Amino acid sequence: MNDRIHEYKKISGVEPLPADYNKLLEQGITKILWYDEHERIDEILGELSEDMFSEVTLCKSQPVFLELFNKNVSKAEAIKKIGEYYGIKQEETIAIGDEINDLSMIEYAGLGVAMGNAKEEVKKIANYITDSNDEDGVRKVIEVYFYE
Repeated sequence: MNDRIHEYKKISGVEPLPADYNKLLEQGITKILWYDEHERIDEILGELSEDMFSEVTLCKSQPVFLELFNKNVSKAEAIKKIGEYYGIKQEETIAIGDEINDLSMIEYAGLGVAMGNAKEEVKKIANYITDSNDEDGVRKVIEVYFYE
């Protein structure tokens, strides 16, 4: 346990547990989250590319988080599977996000919404841009699309 682990606990609300890496490898790892200084994350991203990995997606989800996960896993795929299970059509879905790891679901959804504080890449592909998190942007989307 070090200071960075305690910082992550504060950010995420997740209680850190010691890991048996051999057991994790046996179970299969679905996602790796690299938490570091934002300069170091940018440096790593500059050194790595998705072309280097045949089955892994790289994504910066916060300035200090680099996510590595299976290429077959995405928020869009999750929305698709939930829709299939509940009989919800793609065009009936709304996805709201602000970070690069939200791009797939915003592109997939019938209505892709970017928060006002979203990254520019997210805003560019969104159908609608709402207010920021601090300005109740999600509430605004609900009011606009469900109560008008």
